[in-house]
Order: sequence, then structure tokens, then C-alpha cells
Amino acid sequence: MKESADLSKSYYGQKVEDVGAPLWSEINKKQKTGRRLGQPLKNSEIRPLEFLTPPKALDGSSGTNRGDRQDCALNVNTDIEAIRLWLKAKGTNANTQAAYRREAERFLLWCLLEKRVALSSARLEECSEYLKWLEMIGRETPENWQKSWIYPQETWIGPKNTPRESPDWKPFNSSLAYTSRKAASTIVRQLFSFLHKTGYLKFNPFDQIPAKVRFLPGEGKPKEFADRSLSPAQWEEIKTHLAQLPLDLVRMRLEVLFVLGKELGMRASEMINARCGWIEYSRFGDEETVVIDIVGKGDKQRRPCRCLPSRSTRFLVISPPENALRFLNLLEKMCL
Repeated sequence: MKESADLSKSYYGQKVEDVGAPLWSEINKKQKTGRRLGQPLKNSEIRPLEFLTPPKALDGSSGTNRGDRQDCALNVNTDIEAIRLWLKAKGTNANTQAAYRREAERFLLWCLLEKRVALSSARLEECSEYLKWLEMIGRETPENWQKSWIYPQETWIGPKNTPRESPDWKPFNSSLAYTSRKAASTIVRQLFSFLHKTGYLKFNPFDQIPAKVRFLPGEGKPKEFADRSLSPAQWEEIKTHLAQLPLDLVRMRLEVLFVLGKELGMRASEMINARCGWIEYSRFGDEETVVIDIVGKGDKQRRPCRCLPSRSTRFLVISPPENALRFLNLLEKMCL
């Protein structure tokens, strides 16, 4: 009991009241490495960004990588305040905001709980370890996991779609696929680039870490794309099924979705925001063609390739033109 009490007085050189006493129900010392392993209480300081209040020692106000306050373009004092400004700078698209908040939130929580450092104190070692941690979470046995990390995987992983205000909320709902790890790496790098360029941080530790995200066993692009595509026979079966449905509002809506997704290659968010005004006639020499200007991710447009002003802009020709007219006819029927 005395030894346990002595250990609970400090953790990585910090007083427990600075770290957050409720985090630990027991602190053990690993004999070989001296690394202290703890068993966190259920629903400890795993909280969404808007409900998170780090202790003073870890809020970033005294981060070891903080730049000169006078030269900083951000009028903030803590890491969470800096993250919120970064999110505001990323625009108003709800999907983009959610993705960027999720990855910043995950990295911040990992710094606070797993490494016991402020985000603005994270150096190359922590940033590199985080990318490795993303590969392992949800994939390792408890025995292998506890050899490297303090908090067990179930501390981080919970049911999908748990409300953010729920005490059962967790930042992960499963292991991360290749595309999810790549997105996480890209977004966290953008966060640190923003904080460095605005003077909030003295240096960007991710600059010295390779950006390439490796495939884990069983992953790979050929398999990934094969799993997400339908064969011509499967598409024909869908079309046949649609043709056999009663000609009502449900069928017409499904046909519109089919045209938008299969024939026009639109994302789900682009379908939701689609407007009839996107479809118009465009003249190419003596030839008149029906085209669609799709306003997509980041308010970027895809238009007919023969009108390309530069290689960076993508265009889409509706060929044959009947696809666009069919889309308009379907929308007209739905409005009757």
C-alpha cells in the first residue's frame, strides 16, 4: 500500500493533481524498463473536443514547442483554442469539419492520455509513435498491446454513432483501414503545418517523418477497388430490377440516384446538393452538347474536358446527351 501511495504522488515527474487523479485506479511499475503502466477507470478523460478540459500542465499554454507569442498570428493561449481556430479556417462544409475535428481530437487525446504531453510539446518521437499506434489499434491482442501502450484498446474503441455528449463516447469504433490511416496522417500534418506557419509552434515535427502510409497485410489497392465496384452483369441486374418496380415516386427517386451515381459519377454529397441549373447546353465549334457542371468537394467544378483551362480542372461530358435529358425528365415527373 505504501509503495502504491508513493507511486501515485507523481507520474512522469508531474503531480497527480496536475495530471488528473481520476485517470488512475492503480499504477504499477514495469521492472525491466521502468515504464509505469496504469489501468484507467471506465469513462476516464476520453472526451470529445468540445467537452475536453486538460489540466493546466497539459493544455499547451506552456508547451515546449510554442513559438514566440509576439510573432504568433493566432490570438490563443491553449492547444484546444488553436485547434478551434484551425477548424474555422477549414471552411463550413459539415463533412470536412467533422473529419478534421475527428483527427485533431484523436491526436490531442492520444498526446494527453497516452504520452502525457501537451500537443504543443509533441516532438518527432511522439508524432512517429502516433502513426504506429494508428496501425495497431483494434488489431493487436491485449497481451501484445500492453507491451507498448498504457491504455488498453477498449479505452479508445466504442460503439459506432454513440452521441458525442454520451459518457460512453469513444474516438474510435474499430481498427483503421489504409484509407482512414492515410486521411488521419494527412489531416494531422495539415494541422501542424498550420500551427507552424502561423507561429504557434516553433517547428513542425511531422516535416521529418515520411508522408507515405504503408499497406498492412491483407490491404492493397487492387482488392480495395475490386470490393467497391460492381460488374456489368450486376449493373444490368439493378437496371432490370428498377424497370420492374411500380412507376411511382420511389422508383423515380431510385432512377435519379442511379443516373447521378452510375452514369454521372457523382458523390453522395454531390447528389444531395445537385441542382437542375448544373445542366446546360454547351457549344463546341458547330456541335452543341449537353453538359453538367458538378460542384463537388471544396466547391470545385467538374466540366467538359474540351473546355479545360488547365490540367488541374476536371470536366465531365454527358455522353450521350440523353442522360442529362433523362435526368431532367425524371425530376420533372417527380414534381408532378
